[in-house]
Amino acid sequence: MMKVMFVFSMLDRGGIAVAEADAYVGRVPCYRDLDERFLGEGLDGLGVRLVESLVRAGAMRIDEGFARPTMAR
Repeated sequence: MMKVMFVFSMLDRGGIAVAEADAYVGRVPCYRDLDERFLGEGLDGLGVRLVESLVRAGAMRIDEGFARPTMAR
């Protein structure tokens, strides 16, 4: 669920600088709630982990430090 929410929010935004992913996740309360309920890993590094996981799944790509969804808008 968290990955789906993240990638769809990136579709709306057009993507995100990988260096900004953790700060973005920290500003959006639902990510904290989902982490507390299901992951228990904390927010440190969560944005980058989401990006990396979505890249491995083929849902995002990184070009020059900027992650974009692979789906057409």
